[in-house]
Amino acid sequence: MKRVHTSRSTLIVLAMFALAPAVLPAIVGAQTPSPHAIDPATEKPDKALLDKLLAQETQYWNAWKARDWATVRRMMGDDGIWVDPLNVFSTEGFVKAVESGSLAFSIGPRAYLRKPLPGVAILVYDVKVGFGRSDQAPNADWPWLLSSVFVNRNGQWVGVSRSEVRGNRPPRAPAGQ
Repeated sequence: MKRVHTSRSTLIVLAMFALAPAVLPAIVGAQTPSPHAIDPATEKPDKALLDKLLAQETQYWNAWKARDWATVRRMMGDDGIWVDPLNVFSTEGFVKAVESGSLAFSIGPRAYLRKPLPGVAILVYDVKVGFGRSDQAPNADWPWLLSSVFVNRNGQWVGVSRSEVRGNRPPRAPAGQ
């Protein structure tokens, strides 16, 4: 019996051809929008509640921008949480983490609403934010997708959970610009 000598590079090439059919569809699929995604053109949410909660979120962001921490606390509730990619904050922890900076924001254009239960609403929306020191005026150019869970407490919708998904930070301007 004769031994066949196969080089390491030949084995690597054969392995790549063997794995390509399994790996490439996953990579391509990650770049292709799902056919099951929400289509804003056909979406039919509770428009009145959607508008109310978006207005309430604008009020929340404005309170944060104005450093009106009493309003922020009221709108988050005692049991509120803020989830960012690195931390989970209670209402008090959130206020302590952000109270010394300045904020700029703009909400939209996308906003989606789901009501899994009569007293629970989930609002998902785009928001662009900018942060700075208290002596800076930041630009709202960092895109996030925010998910807010609201519960109806005695007729008031309270945003008890806000979770951010951050987009890429915009590139910094070169020094001197």
